[in-house]
Amino acid sequence: MTVAVERMGATIRFPPTESAEKIQAAKGRLYDQAKITFDTGYGLDGFDWELDWSFQHPYTDRDMAMTFVKNTLKEANLEYQIIYRPYQDVE
Repeated sequence: MTVAVERMGATIRFPPTESAEKIQAAKGRLYDQAKITFDTGYGLDGFDWELDWSFQHPYTDRDMAMTFVKNTLKEANLEYQIIYRPYQDVE
């Protein structure tokens, strides 16, 4: 039997004025340095990183992985907003 479990996810939203090259470079660093992967999107509001069920990382907990992501964004001098929201995961 599958059970839907509510978890907390995050969307990292970059404004449309932010450089696509810098955003992609930061995403590449996350993968190269820590094998962190996630879904992405792009629209009129800019780029989005979806850190929900697709957020894969080698850390023992999600908070450690999020700290690594935030530090990488800070080092890249990227402007962003984090929006936390619940999502359902199937176990």
